[in-house]
Amino acid sequence: MQDNIFITLFENFALLLATLLIFDVLIRREDIGSPHLRRVIAGLFLGGVGVLLMSTPWTFTQGIIFDTRSVLLSTAGLFFGFPPTLIAVLITAGYRLYLGGAAALTGVAVIAASAGLGLLWRYRRRRQLENIPLWQLWLFGLVVHLVMLALMFTLPRERAVEVVRTISLPVLLIYPFGNLALGLLLQNRLRRERLYHENQRQIEFLQSSLQFFQESCPSLQKFLESALNQAVQISRSRVGFLMLYDESSDRFTASVVSPEAVALSSIENPPQFFEAATGGLWAEAVRQKKAVWVNDDRSPHPLKKDLPPGHIAVERFLGVPALEDGRVTALLGVANSPEDYRAEDALRLSLFLDGVWKAVRRFQMQQRMRLQSTALEAAASVVVITDRDGRIEWVNPAFTRTTGYTLEEALGQNPRILKSGKHDNAFYENLWNTILSGQVWRGELTNKRKDGRLYTEQAVISPVCSDEGEIQHFIAIKEDITERRKAEEAARESEQRFALMAEAAPVMIWMTHAASNDGYVNRAWREFMGYREGDDLNRVWEERIHPQERERLIQTYQQCMQLRLPFIAEYRLRRADGEYRWVSDHGEPRFSASGEFLGMIGVCYDITEQRQQRALLETITALNKALTHAIRPQDMFDRMIKEITRLLEMDAAMLEMIHPESGQIEIVSAGGAWQALRGKSESPLEHIRQQVLAEGKPYLENHDGQQAGKGIPAPACGCRAIASVPLEVDYQKLGILTVGSYQAISPEKVELLKGAAEVVAGVIYRDELYRRIEQTAARLGSLRTIDNSIIEGQELKTVLRIVLEQTTHQMNMDAGSIFLFNPVNSLLEHAADYGFRTRGVEKPLKLGQSHAGEAAVRREILTYSNLPAHGGEIAGYLLDEEAFIFQAVAPLIAKGQLMGVMEMFARREFQPGDEWLNSLQIFANQAAIAIQSIQNFEAVQRSNRELQAAYEATIEGWSRAMDLRDEETENHTLRVTDLTLRLARQMGVREEDLIHIRRGALLHDIGKLGVPDAILQKTGALSDEEWALMRLHPIYAYQMLYPIEYLRPAIEIPYCHHEKWDGTGYPRGLKGEEIPLAARIFAVVDVFDALTSDRPYRPAWSIRDALKYIQDQAGRHFDPQVAEAFLRLYGTGSLKI
Repeated sequence: MQDNIFITLFENFALLLATLLIFDVLIRREDIGSPHLRRVIAGLFLGGVGVLLMSTPWTFTQGIIFDTRSVLLSTAGLFFGFPPTLIAVLITAGYRLYLGGAAALTGVAVIAASAGLGLLWRYRRRRQLENIPLWQLWLFGLVVHLVMLALMFTLPRERAVEVVRTISLPVLLIYPFGNLALGLLLQNRLRRERLYHENQRQIEFLQSSLQFFQESCPSLQKFLESALNQAVQISRSRVGFLMLYDESSDRFTASVVSPEAVALSSIENPPQFFEAATGGLWAEAVRQKKAVWVNDDRSPHPLKKDLPPGHIAVERFLGVPALEDGRVTALLGVANSPEDYRAEDALRLSLFLDGVWKAVRRFQMQQRMRLQSTALEAAASVVVITDRDGRIEWVNPAFTRTTGYTLEEALGQNPRILKSGKHDNAFYENLWNTILSGQVWRGELTNKRKDGRLYTEQAVISPVCSDEGEIQHFIAIKEDITERRKAEEAARESEQRFALMAEAAPVMIWMTHAASNDGYVNRAWREFMGYREGDDLNRVWEERIHPQERERLIQTYQQCMQLRLPFIAEYRLRRADGEYRWVSDHGEPRFSASGEFLGMIGVCYDITEQRQQRALLETITALNKALTHAIRPQDMFDRMIKEITRLLEMDAAMLEMIHPESGQIEIVSAGGAWQALRGKSESPLEHIRQQVLAEGKPYLENHDGQQAGKGIPAPACGCRAIASVPLEVDYQKLGILTVGSYQAISPEKVELLKGAAEVVAGVIYRDELYRRIEQTAARLGSLRTIDNSIIEGQELKTVLRIVLEQTTHQMNMDAGSIFLFNPVNSLLEHAADYGFRTRGVEKPLKLGQSHAGEAAVRREILTYSNLPAHGGEIAGYLLDEEAFIFQAVAPLIAKGQLMGVMEMFARREFQPGDEWLNSLQIFANQAAIAIQSIQNFEAVQRSNRELQAAYEATIEGWSRAMDLRDEETENHTLRVTDLTLRLARQMGVREEDLIHIRRGALLHDIGKLGVPDAILQKTGALSDEEWALMRLHPIYAYQMLYPIEYLRPAIEIPYCHHEKWDGTGYPRGLKGEEIPLAARIFAVVDVFDALTSDRPYRPAWSIRDALKYIQDQAGRHFDPQVAEAFLRLYGTGSLKI
């Protein structure tokens, strides 16, 4: 059976190879012009071959056949590409399905997998198929058929194993070599097609190049455009560019881009010039000086750079340079050919570009000749060309303008026609000897114009030699310098006047020359610098600049010289006596009348004093600015030290403050080398501190050694110098400001330190005033809080608690208590306390006993700074449990009447000052006033409650009177009042407004007092005149109640309860929310009660009907929200009618 497999499969492969040989012979690429048609024919042929192969298979069993279609389709996918392979796959797969059998789908899967693997490897090879090694073709076949064997397992397992065991060896031995044989056949076909294609392109290139270079273009730009178009056609590309390159500047100058590239690009404002150094792949041909091409720009490669937004997509690219003497002169680039670029394309474009460059050179030479001719014609200088004997052959128009002779008059003449007689024969003999020897003569001539006027000209006469070195012509270029000579003379006179003024000037004046290192400085500058004769001015000036500013200043000066710009600079300059002085240097560029840069001129001012004043002002300003952001005093002190250290360039600083009460000195802030001293009271510079405070003058101590000298102990070691100034305001000493430095401190820095000290002292003084003002404001705020608690009508105990809380905080105490005097039993009874740990303070006190009783009797503030020393005089709990050390007792007296006492306690040592005692007295007076005011207020409240009860009784009396007058509405008022209040609460009406609603409900029909009884008590229907009178009762109510201020807030219901939501009510026809809410609420209740009550003219409605009426009238008679709330309230069952 194995022999049968081998023979059958080999015969099948032989059939495959024979059909493809026929295809190779009969179907040639060059015979079919359309590429699409070629692909369709190839696909149909391949599909037919597949059908033929499946017609002669080796049959394993019914429906399971094997042939070499996998070899065919995998090789087709590799060499023919997607369209032909797809057609072949469709044909063979369709035929396999037609044959049917158990393995039909497996056969289709093998067809698809084989073609897919071929296409995949084609993509991986990037279509480079001509040079695939033999071993790769064999390996490719092996992989394809290993996949085929794997697909056999789509059959039932037992059958799959049997199939694989049977066919594995024949398939793996024959099929890979089948792929190898077909690959070699198709590779050979590809090479023949490429050679044919190259030959055709070469013929087309030669024909088109010959035709192109025979044509002429009117301009270089047109020529470049035509050349680019020809190159795009030669290379069969879609787009391209052509650029001329200047190697010295590494820039592309003239450039043209194919119209297709411009149309496809959306780059806004493309650059006019390009730099090769920054270019990507397109400039690589310039850098390598050889052709460069890439056939898959989508894949990464080392030369690739991102394209700018809007650039056309590039798939393939070829760039070739033009070389002349080893230099790149032009670059031609083409892109997006339908086929890969090859070395032959690069050679072809290189030959074409060489021809283009030669044509460009001719264009440039012609353009240069036209330019030179135009320049000679338009030149302002005189140009004269003579023969070897001196006869004039040509002159430019400037000759006529200068001499007055026309071209026709000068031709054939000798330049002797211009001779003035000012030069002797020796002068002219020297001139001729020079030029006849082949050298250039330069000099000045005084000649005569045609009209006889003399003029001076500067001339350059050059011989023009032949290739053999013989003189053929002379060219003279001459310039009329008559006016220049006059200007130079005037300039010399001006310079003399300037020199006299500069020498006498009190400021320092300097001048440099662009062409040399020498210059000029006036007497003031020489005296300042101590210049000696022969000194290099620049060198001496540079040496005298302060080292810290030398490099910056010299760089600024050199830049201004190069850029011809003015400058202003401030720097330190060492005077002849060795002292550094600040100068302000102003420099301006100098130009000649023709605009030529001559150098710089400047003036220097000594600004040392002005700068010191400015530095002081800047220091003060910087300190003030820094201190504006400080919130806490300590932040302010730290900012002061930080800014002073920075502004004065110190290495250490500290601020010492004198406590206003104790007089002790504390280092409140320190920085730099002294930072560790912060918060200490003892200073390592005690002797300096004492001297500055005693004398009130600044102190300065500089040392020559590296370590500090006497008087500067270990914490200040390393500081070579110490400076200290007092802080005073209005002869009041506030503290000391001290700085230290590793370098010597100059007197100028001490002056700045004094200025800074004045600012610091002022800020500290203002801060202390502000602190006192804040303290006063805080105490006033506490008093205001107490006042507000009284005004708000809070209970006496609450007010006293607030008094104690505010007083304790403002007086910086730990606890406090208030006792009220009871005149009935003459006891001081506990009323309030704050900050106590126990309740022992609540015991009553007798007058004359204890500290509180004694203060009440003496009616003055008593203080006890050491409670433990008083022993039995005070309650034990104050010492044992509360641990109080300090006590102050203030009597509370209002209008001469003792109201009680207030105690303040502290659990620390405390010495009260006058300001503290005055503040305590203020709080005590406020507490006494609060007690008296609240007691008086409570008395007034009692009276008000009695009066309120009388008012309510009166209103209810009016209401009962109305009920008695109108028997049909008896108890109506009380019902609607109760129901209205419940509905108002349901709708969220504030409690303080309910009292006015209650009064309004009780008095809702008070206006009916003005309606005659005949109308009010009539049992029948009312006439129109009677209804008009009845509808006046809301107005009568308004007129009756408005004058009573007490009842004015309740007037809304009596006046407006007959208004309707839709505006049809009375008396004013109000609409919607124009009707007061109280009236809208009452209107619903009033109508509901009227409907559910018996009337003379109708019986009472049922509650269901009444509620239905309320619901129907919502939005017309009633406010919809009120009606809904009423129905919801009734639905809860809380209403009982």
